Amino acid sequence: MTERAAPTRGQASRELIFEAALSLFRKRGFDRTTMRDVASKAGVALGGADNYFRSKNDIVRAYYERLRAE
Repeated sequence: MTERAAPTRGQASRELIFEAALSLFRKRGFDRTTMRDVASKAGVALGGADNYFRSKNDIVRAYYERLRAE
């Protein structure tokens, strides 16, 4: 059995931002959600969210990459 390494702090932050964005996209829609909304829901500064995703389109791209990988 292979053990998975615990996510780094950066990976955990990225995942938190990613999940917050998806939740808001489902609730409000893509067009009505801002990166500021995403950062607020994830509990990070807007600049912090920008370190992982420069735009909402980057989040959507990451979503489709994850689906493809699965």
